[in-house]
Amino acid sequence: MERQTDTSAGTPADGTRASNSAAEIARATPMAAIVEDPPLELTQRTRAMYRELKPRALYDLSGAKSPGSLEEMTGYFRRFRALRGKSLTGVSHDALQRSWCAMIVRWNRMHQEGSNFVAWLTSREEVVGEHSLSELRARVCKNAWESDHDCYVHVREGCTSCESSE
Repeated sequence: MERQTDTSAGTPADGTRASNSAAEIARATPMAAIVEDPPLELTQRTRAMYRELKPRALYDLSGAKSPGSLEEMTGYFRRFRALRGKSLTGVSHDALQRSWCAMIVRWNRMHQEGSNFVAWLTSREEVVGEHSLSELRARVCKNAWESDHDCYVHVREGCTSCESSE
């Protein structure tokens, strides 16, 4: 027999309260339906993914083909992270380890193809620098003053380059 509820208050019409508390729902639901172990194949895939993403320790050069010194490689690593707008501080060890492994994978792939990782890194830094907003603001400011116009960035946002010019 179904209880009729007062739709305005959400309580049963006979004055008793409908019970939908979390504890009562948990008692009515079998425990196996709430907590299930992930399928075995999923955990195996997850393990394989972690082996692929983190096959070596942070700053481990044992898997790199013809690496430079550790100081050189950590310098490249700092630049590699900077390309993505990330630093080495304030980041979890796990994230740094994955990023280090990604850099070593790229290093090895480029070495295998006969490409130069350092040249690639330098060219990517130039491309990123050409497309950075701070560089664009500085170019707009410089071009505006050279053509005897007010700097749009200064008018709109307050340009740090203009502050020294005026």
